[in-house]
Amino acid sequence: MSIQLAPRELVQVTSIDDTQRKLGRLIRLNRRALELTQTGLGARVGLNQSQICKFEQNGATSFEIFLKASRGLDLPAWVLLKVAEDPDDVVGRVRAL
Repeated sequence: MSIQLAPRELVQVTSIDDTQRKLGRLIRLNRRALELTQTGLGARVGLNQSQICKFEQNGATSFEIFLKASRGLDLPAWVLLKVAEDPDDVVGRVRAL
């Protein structure tokens, strides 16, 4: 099985590492906006401070940690993924509202 992409879609394909780093930054920005420490976010979801720190610096080390962090911030995981993959599309939709 192969996935075909149109030429204009190829520009939007990003590396997994890039997406992971963006997710880490999004978690950090949203955590700070809620005035939560890394320890505080971790306590909400059963993770320790070092796991949150590692996620914020390098991206999710596992899908489970990503899901827990997004739940701890009351953000749907799909929204974070969409923003990490295509922030311009999300900003455009918000402005249209």
